[in-house]
Amino acid sequence: MNGSVKPFNILVIDDSISIVKSLSKILEYHGHHVVTANSAIDALRLVENSNFDLAICDIEMPGMCGLEFLHKIKRKLDYSMDVVLMTGYLEQDYYIQAIRLGAVDFISKPIECQELQSTLERIRERRDRVISQSHFFKNLHGFTMEFYIDPARFIKSSLDKAFSFFFENNLGFTHTIANELLICMEEMVFNAIIHGVLQLSAAERQLDSDQIRALVLEKISENRDVCRNCVLLTMEVDHEQKQVVVSVEDKGKGFDFKAWLDHLENAQEVNLEHHGRGINMIKHFSDSLSFEKNGSKVSISKALQ
Repeated sequence: MNGSVKPFNILVIDDSISIVKSLSKILEYHGHHVVTANSAIDALRLVENSNFDLAICDIEMPGMCGLEFLHKIKRKLDYSMDVVLMTGYLEQDYYIQAIRLGAVDFISKPIECQELQSTLERIRERRDRVISQSHFFKNLHGFTMEFYIDPARFIKSSLDKAFSFFFENNLGFTHTIANELLICMEEMVFNAIIHGVLQLSAAERQLDSDQIRALVLEKISENRDVCRNCVLLTMEVDHEQKQVVVSVEDKGKGFDFKAWLDHLENAQEVNLEHHGRGINMIKHFSDSLSFEKNGSKVSISKALQ
């Protein structure tokens, strides 16, 4: 490998010992650092305790298959680690499911050195673009972004999936800051949909979180016109002040936020089990919390250090 090119830290996973050995030799010959595992379960333990740039994983394995491994990596453990899947054949359903789960590429068995090298080069080029974008955002004094969120699409997806990679890889937020900020944003948008878009009654808001989410999906499916009332999410990043400010605004009438702020001030502990859970979480994970427009606009700030 060219000495100017940084090698990858690669995790190779296959239940075939011979394939693991041969693939490791090829990768090490080209200068990469390689760790191996013969099952997806063992691989997950390694990911929890080490930092890998890339995992090359067989799809068909006993116990946990490659698709399950990919799902756990992208949803629960390491968002930034790329996963390449190996297979002797690739049915359309496998391909579609793997792409949706976040696979970056595929390698056919038996493995050809040239195909492997081409895959790694594509991953390197993509990572270089991410680094370039990261440098661009980090060298700005600050910036403001606005997002108009469709309630129906928000309920069926997650801000975490959309923003986590951007926060940690492009903006350089620590994992803790990114995670806490995403928790606040999810709750802020969800509350805006409950109060401002759907205007749930007090009795409906007393339901637990799973029941409320089911109710929201039901109301949105019954009245598609309600989805025209998009929620505005604004994010301001100030690198000079080392601070991010997030605001969420809906078109509703607002709510009695003062009563809730008084309640939070007098609360002895954070209670995440009852009605009002969202504001509790937002206040707990942010540095400041404020309301405008009778409660239809909520803003938080968080230090980036």
